[in-house]
Amino acid sequence: YIEKWETLRNEINLDLDRIQNGDVNELMDFQKNTRDWVEGVNREFETAQLRKKGRLLSDDFFEETTVTN
Repeated sequence: YIEKWETLRNEINLDLDRIQNGDVNELMDFQKNTRDWVEGVNREFETAQLRKKGRLLSDDFFEETTVTN
């Protein structure tokens, strides 16, 4: 988990270095990548919160047989 954060931080720092050199296309890429990353983090956070509260369905919930004929 920590490695992912460090990798992300390094990628952001590289993007920021390129942006500071004045490439508008790289700025747009940076903004898109940052938005995608934030959305991913939000999804993971929401999943963790639901799991913590016991409200997350298991991956095989719909494959389990709950009623037999």
